[in-house]
Amino acid sequence: MITENHVSFKTAKLLKEKGFDSDTDYIYYYYESDGEWCFERFFHWDKFDDGKMLHAPTQQGALTWLTEIFGIYIDVRPDPNSTGFYLSFYKNNGSEWIQALEDDGAVYNGKTIEKEIFPRFENAMEYGLVCCLKKL
Repeated sequence: MITENHVSFKTAKLLKEKGFDSDTDYIYYYYESDGEWCFERFFHWDKFDDGKMLHAPTQQGALTWLTEIFGIYIDVRPDPNSTGFYLSFYKNNGSEWIQALEDDGAVYNGKTIEKEIFPRFENAMEYGLVCCLKKL
């Protein structure tokens, strides 16, 4: 089944730190009474405290923002040797590869380094978003 995959709490925090401020249909909201962050649908008439709210776009929405604002694109592809997926990172409309991770990056000097094969597309995309946001 195909679903809309929203970013994780960790990714939503990184997006906010890097300047993401677009309205989204879902948010993570901190309830002081429970001491927990909850993922829930956001209705514009709700009275939420902006300081306790993280917008949670879909992974595609986060990727679009990352591409439009920073020129970074994450490419998730099926691994030909397994049933999983791997990812690569590009900058400037695909004209150059970027090193997304620190020392053992998924891409380094224009070559894909097989760091990890992910079982699902959304796992690879989430990992890629976190890697790129940490590097900004």
